[in-house]
Parts: sequence; C-alpha cells; structure tokens
Amino acid sequence: MARIASRRKAYTAAEIDALVKKAGGGKTINDGAGLVLRQRNAKWLWYFRTTSPETGRDLWISLAPRNPYPATTLAAARQLAARHRISADSGIDPNEEKKRA
Repeated sequence: MARIASRRKAYTAAEIDALVKKAGGGKTINDGAGLVLRQRNAKWLWYFRTTSPETGRDLWISLAPRNPYPATTLAAARQLAARHRISADSGIDPNEEKKRA
C-alpha cells in the first residue's frame, strides 16, 4: 500500500481535501494519533489504527464505513477515533467494544 502523506502535525480539512484530490488509487493519508484515511474500492474511508491490548496485534477499526469521506468529515473522524483511543488506553479492545454496541 502506497503512503502519500504522513507527518507529526495533524492536517487541516483543506489539506486533507488537497491530498485526496491529488492521490491516485490505493493510497493512505496518516493524520497522526492512529487516524488514517485510506482509499479502498474508489472510496476514501476513515480508520483508527491501534494495537490490541489483549493480543498485541495491529487493529484497523473502520470509522463510519457507510459514510465515506467527505460525508464523514475530518473533525467527525477525529471524534470517533478519540472514543476508540480511550477504550484502547483503558485496556479494552476497541473492536470487541464496537461489536457489543
């Protein structure tokens, strides 16, 4: 998977828009703190990437899969990711919590 953008400072909504417009297929944009915008099947989807507190394996948690970018804004994706980050930091597997909801 080709990575087109990653940096320490979080992107603005305008910067995300510009990166999406210039990107080709199969790209990812890492906003930092585990929030990733990834192109899959011609749609841009938000993911929260973390490590499972139970297994230590990488987890990719889809955020709002029925509402791809730009329907789910950068601000909304950050809020969703923050909820999952709190779970992970508390030792709860965010995927398991998502299944129970």
